[in-house]
Amino acid sequence: MRPQRGFTLIEVLAALAVLGLALGASLTASTFYAGSTRDLEDRMLAGWLAHNLMVEAQLEESWPELDRKSRDYEHAGQSWTVQRTVEETPDEFLRRITIRVRRERDEEGWLLTRTAFLAEPVAPLPESLQPGAPGTPGNGAQVGPGREGGVGVGP
Repeated sequence: MRPQRGFTLIEVLAALAVLGLALGASLTASTFYAGSTRDLEDRMLAGWLAHNLMVEAQLEESWPELDRKSRDYEHAGQSWTVQRTVEETPDEFLRRITIRVRRERDEEGWLLTRTAFLAEPVAPLPESLQPGAPGTPGNGAQVGPGREGGVGVGP
């Protein structure tokens, strides 16, 4: 009788078990990769939103009041919840602004926290010192050597 060629049932089952483990591991890795990509995208969008809000705070003409406010925003086609906290600092001329961002319905925690310090706005320059005022550079007067060889403003 000739020896039969092929695999036994036990060998086939062992090969299927190994294949199943390998496919399961690759599925787990790809699911983790997809989740971390989504998390990275969320953090990037949250960072842009926090940056935009921080710039708005810096452009305000008045100093922000000490408070904590939460508000919902639409940004990049998604809904976000933002908490802005304004606190005192040891320096009376600085305020700490903290902006926290999370997805609107995500109660687990904040995706991103940004903190900046904002100085008290300085009063605008008086009219006499504004660029273009009489006697200041930028009003058409020539700045250069004076009559005695020094530097001065001439007509």
